[in-house]
Amino acid sequence: MLASAVDRRYGGRVARTWLSLTVELVEGAGFRFWPRPGRVFAVGRKHTFEQLATAIDVSFGRWDLSHLWQFELPGHIYVAPEHPDWESGESDTVLTATSRLSRLVAGDEFVYEFDLGDSWLHICRVAEARIDPSEVLGDVPAEPTAYDGWGILPDQYLRRFADDDGDTPQPRDQRNRDLPAFRPWWGAGAAADAAPGVTAAEAPEAATDGAPGAVPEGADEPAKESEPGSGG
Repeated sequence: MLASAVDRRYGGRVARTWLSLTVELVEGAGFRFWPRPGRVFAVGRKHTFEQLATAIDVSFGRWDLSHLWQFELPGHIYVAPEHPDWESGESDTVLTATSRLSRLVAGDEFVYEFDLGDSWLHICRVAEARIDPSEVLGDVPAEPTAYDGWGILPDQYLRRFADDDGDTPQPRDQRNRDLPAFRPWWGAGAAADAAPGVTAAEAPEAATDGAPGAVPEGADEPAKESEPGSGG
């Protein structure tokens, strides 16, 4: 959705007034992630923290967005939705979820936490250089939008298959025989050695069986202390 008046002024371009925000997943659900999966967002001054939270969650593959979330800015400043289960410390300043991102400046670092139970923690860093969204995205979006990214994303409940409840055995690999024959190596009659590449299970194993690229939290770190603003 392009702003026509701005487009005419800059010949189809927008002034470099937007921020480039890198968000990396640090830890969550008892695991620390390395290398850290990341996404880079184009964010405008009029966008809200609530819009940014949704953009982060969607970009990191989360589908159950019913959980509480919060941003933690320097100086015990929190941004969180109004909810009876969200608690803050006496020295905390709490901003509404609809607070605008215009308070962010180049070089800022802050934390985003999704699901205060499993505590998916992300480090957010604002780049020094501003960007033109029409250059990196080809458009001027109405909400924060990812334009770069990397890494293997864990399921928010660390499930590996649809019926994974922690006790159900992993289904036997059908080697694509359970698929309709849209490819020569798909379908019941496909040769066992016809499929290209290897399965994820046959690839080099991750640090743990629980999540790809994950290290059990606390394996080489001191125990975590409780943080202010960490409601249930």
